[in-house]
Amino acid sequence: MTLFEVLATISEVQKDIDIQLNQVKDFKSRNSNNISRIQEELKGTLSNHDINMIKDLTEAGKILEKAESALQQAADNVSKVSRV
Repeated sequence: MTLFEVLATISEVQKDIDIQLNQVKDFKSRNSNNISRIQEELKGTLSNHDINMIKDLTEAGKILEKAESALQQAADNVSKVSRV
């Protein structure tokens, strides 16, 4: 593999990570909007569906935070590699 090919591969990896980061950020935003909508629409249902849904969506948000952090770390590492 030539240096040019290595650099091209690193660039592709960086682009893939950036795409994934944008998708996670978009999903986090939609998840937050869904939590707000559930709080407004289902507030105080007798069967506590709102509480259960918000709990699950909040947990999904925490997992998204971890995914975003891991992707950002990967992006930082790829950036370091590209500067070598």
